[in-house]
Amino acid sequence: MSYLLRHSSLPDAYGWVNTATFIKMHGYTRQELNELVSKDAKGRFEFSENKTAVRARYGHSVEVIVDIAPNVPSGKLYHGTATQNIVQILIGGIKPGSRKFVHLSENIESATKVGSRHGIPAVFIVDTEAISATGSPFYPVKDGIWLTEYVAPGYNTRIREIT
Repeated sequence: MSYLLRHSSLPDAYGWVNTATFIKMHGYTRQELNELVSKDAKGRFEFSENKTAVRARYGHSVEVIVDIAPNVPSGKLYHGTATQNIVQILIGGIKPGSRKFVHLSENIESATKVGSRHGIPAVFIVDTEAISATGSPFYPVKDGIWLTEYVAPGYNTRIREIT
């Protein structure tokens, strides 16, 4: 499901895939798809209002138009990574890698979970107020997850490693 909605050429310019087409291609029943979308703990997927289309809200490696209104976070955000990326981030900033956006979390715990998927986790605190002052947008996607295009060096500080 993630691959087809985030990384394939199937979605339209806004990331939508016709629900019937998706069901036919993937082999889910409509009920199974409804459950996957509604019970996804990270809120990664959504239906259109009339449920005729489904999409991933974030995490794309293919070009999609973000139709989420930018907003300014009310506090700091956190970026989880693996310790082997620390030096690269301190020198070059936080980049989206193969994705279109950098993913940030509203709390240290979520960022730590993300970082632990890639090795020994490290967490960076992101100075959202300073970044917002430069005009760079932040996009709130769901349940404490935010997107931005890039976090330049100097706008992030490593706060801890979890061993």
